[in-house]
Amino acid sequence: MVLLLHHALWINLVICDKIYLQNLRGVEQMNRKKYFTLKKLGWLLLLFWLGFFLVKLQAPKGKLLDAPSLVASLREQGLQVKQIFNEADDYETSLFSEKAKHLLVNGFPVLVYEFKTKPQAVEEMKTVSKKGYQIGETMMGWVERPHFYQKGRLIVGYIGKIPIILDVLEKSLGNPLAK
Repeated sequence: MVLLLHHALWINLVICDKIYLQNLRGVEQMNRKKYFTLKKLGWLLLLFWLGFFLVKLQAPKGKLLDAPSLVASLREQGLQVKQIFNEADDYETSLFSEKAKHLLVNGFPVLVYEFKTKPQAVEEMKTVSKKGYQIGETMMGWVERPHFYQKGRLIVGYIGKIPIILDVLEKSLGNPLAK
């Protein structure tokens, strides 16, 4: 990152100044307005790259390889996460070929399905309709809008509209594939 910022600053300061000095020597006429316009464009380019890398640095680090790494990522971002077991209720756990891990995230249920391979998770995610109200042949009657995310070997389901939960899930897992 430092190298790219160095190059952007070099382009801004050295190239613009070199063009201006060449113009002073009579290679080509360039007025001050064009010089400062070029200089401003260089600064805008520098600010763009700086902003791009700052956003990249704020993204959660590490890959989400499994449910425990997802839980750790959610906790790192300030959410309270508690794993609960609800063995009597097999309704939600039968949506995919794997059983769900039931989490309470800031007091709201989140289902995490962990598959053996990424291709298996990708294939099973294809069975979820774009709005998330149908999974395979099963029509769902969710009480809130469903959000399904797929990253790596994980499929994560959150039924709700709490902004902080949606934001953190999106930062950790990317945009929901069903919403």
